Amino acid sequence: MNNAHALPNTSVSRNAVPLVDVWFDGAWIRAPSGESRLWGYGFKVVGAGMDHEDYHVSLLDHYLDLASTVLGIPLEEADRAVAPTTIRSIHVADIEGAGNALAHLKIQGFTGHVRMHGDSKSLVERLSAGVPVRADARDAAAISERERMLVQLVGTFASVEWLWVPAAQNAAANGLAWKGVHEVIEHKKMWLKAADTHHAGGGLARLVAEVLLPGDTLDRDIAQMQCQCGRCRPKRAR
Repeated sequence: MNNAHALPNTSVSRNAVPLVDVWFDGAWIRAPSGESRLWGYGFKVVGAGMDHEDYHVSLLDHYLDLASTVLGIPLEEADRAVAPTTIRSIHVADIEGAGNALAHLKIQGFTGHVRMHGDSKSLVERLSAGVPVRADARDAAAISERERMLVQLVGTFASVEWLWVPAAQNAAANGLAWKGVHEVIEHKKMWLKAADTHHAGGGLARLVAEVLLPGDTLDRDIAQMQCQCGRCRPKRAR
């Protein structure tokens, strides 16, 4: 199978139009309960003088959900579906990475050719073919809304190609995606340690760790969390 899937507008000649390559990926941590409350994305842009890398973790959604609970203003189910704090599909994070990479290029004024590299074969094949997500898929509303915005962004470039690459070739974007996740976890561990070692202010430290920082509030050891990055829970030798 050819792993390069082009959108219809890729027939434009590239002789005089700049080209950039983008690698994107998502990351998430599952709590022992099975829920996933901490996720993020990363992307790396190379070429045409546009070299850039960035990452993000989903704290804003968590804070909006927390504020609605504290203030007693419930979020509409439709809003929760489109901007979930608890995701069940890694595709939400992957598409966030892809969309924000294209948004960055648009803001920088780039209008040339873009090659998008992702390691989720099913996602890349579906995006390149323009096939909408199934209505019964996990987080279908969130994925569909993000893909609608993605289509609008794609139209601002000379062409966009979606290419599948093995995970080993997407290590830079994967590392960026996990960077934000780990930063949150490390801060949470710091606050929990402060709560255990300082009687004065310990309650406040625990409140910060368990309420303001997402993730599993009952598990204090990152090594015990079901993290998929391989660093927190190394694979056992066979």
